[in-house]
Parts: sequence; structure tokens; C-alpha cells
Amino acid sequence: MSAVQTVTPIAFDSFEQISLTVGTVEVSFPIQTVKTSIPEKIFVQAAAANTDSIFVGKTGVQSDYSTGAFEFPPGANYEVPITKAGVLKAISSAAGQVLLITYLWESSR
Repeated sequence: MSAVQTVTPIAFDSFEQISLTVGTVEVSFPIQTVKTSIPEKIFVQAAAANTDSIFVGKTGVQSDYSTGAFEFPPGANYEVPITKAGVLKAISSAAGQVLLITYLWESSR
């Protein structure tokens, strides 16, 4: 028999949303400007109108599975593990793809 866990909702009091255009050349995630601290969560969504997947990873990310990157097909959204600002990169096999990046900070910070 497993123990029951209680989940406490987290309240976020600050957020920033940034749109990033991604193409065939690696681009850095924009650095958030709302707060100087690293956000508690980063949510990333690929625009539904995109025509190709976007791959998110560290420097050297490729538009395939060779670098262990997260794939964002059109319309997909994921929470991306928190890293130092500017570490995350994105690339696609097609120009003009769009990611919406949302940085969230807890109210206690």
C-alpha cells in the first residue's frame, strides 16, 4: 500500500511571456527582464501554426534527435527544467517557427 501525498498548489505572482522566432540557425532563449532571479518554472509552447518541429536544448542543439533535445511539434507545450539564464537554445529545420516562452516566479520570492 502506498502513502497518499498531499499536493500544495503554488501561487505565482510574477510572470513574463516572450515570443521567440526560431529558424535553421541556433538561437538563445531570451533572458527574462521581470526579475533578476532564476524563475521557478519555464513553460514553452510551439505555435500551432508552425509547419515544423522546434528542438530545445543546450549549445550545439540540432534539429533532430542527435543532441538529446526536447522536441516541440506544432502546438506542443512542456515545462522545461530550470537552468541558468541564456543556457537554453532552439533550432528548427524550417525558418519562421515560433515559441512562446513563459517564465514564472513563486509569490514567496
